[in-house]
Amino acid sequence: MVIPATPAAAQDATNRVLFTNVNVWDGTSDALQNGMSVLVEGNEITQIAASISASGATVIDGGGRTLMPGLIDMHTHIMFPRGLPEHETEWTSASSKVNSFTFRFWELNFQQRFLNNRVAVVLGKIDPTNYLGFHGLIHPFMNFRNYGNSVSPSANWPNSGTGVVAMVRPTEQLYVLGGLNDVQGDKLADGDWLDFGDQFFEGNFFKTVEVGYTPSYDQRYFKKVSLTYWHADAYTGSAQGSGVTFAGHWFFEDTFIPFLTAGFSDGNGANTLAKSTVTAGHGYRFNTAISSLFYFGVRMRATM
Repeated sequence: MVIPATPAAAQDATNRVLFTNVNVWDGTSDALQNGMSVLVEGNEITQIAASISASGATVIDGGGRTLMPGLIDMHTHIMFPRGLPEHETEWTSASSKVNSFTFRFWELNFQQRFLNNRVAVVLGKIDPTNYLGFHGLIHPFMNFRNYGNSVSPSANWPNSGTGVVAMVRPTEQLYVLGGLNDVQGDKLADGDWLDFGDQFFEGNFFKTVEVGYTPSYDQRYFKKVSLTYWHADAYTGSAQGSGVTFAGHWFFEDTFIPFLTAGFSDGNGANTLAKSTVTAGHGYRFNTAISSLFYFGVRMRATM
């Protein structure tokens, strides 16, 4: 359930709303509290219990849906190369984040291109999902950003951390990507605002090879199909795992974008959410002067 927020000044401090028949996730535990009631008075949640008596409160029957706090999206996508003149280098802090645990740099890396965009290298703190296995509805300069829509959850994707990603384009249409990244990455510890991870130099890697097709280099964000193999070494709290993912999207008339992603793995790894998954959907971009702000997407997913 998503309840829109209103400015505090516009809320009546005596307003009472009682949500009944909801499954509650409070953001601090791994399990849902099923069949609960939640009482909200003014701007505060004052009671969570199986049964609550609140005379005069507005009652909303949740119908067995899940009620949870608002979440901050920690995932963004900054692709490469980023339209630099030939041979020009760049230092980038692609994503700076603020949330409940700290301010942090999510990415900090060096990028270099060679040979008329035939070769590109990125070194530093890297988020692998910015480069591998993505589909077009998460292009950072055009569309929404959401982890569940961007890459297959069958892979043990690490957090941003120390790594290198390299690209080679043997033809105008074909490309090969390879990545060697910290298998765990940023541990998101409070106060550690520039955590590169500690597994890379221990020899524990998230290794990837991707082969992809795009009609031309200029259309790489808009029309692309790719197949990615990944292997994640074991570390404390995570088993060794491997698998393959597929991603494809194809813009039509700069408006319509059907997409398909799939993944198959052994199911091992701390961040692997499923052994196999297939997601299909369709996006629509509104043709307005500020069309980059307005997209509509529908997706369906099957997991095992």
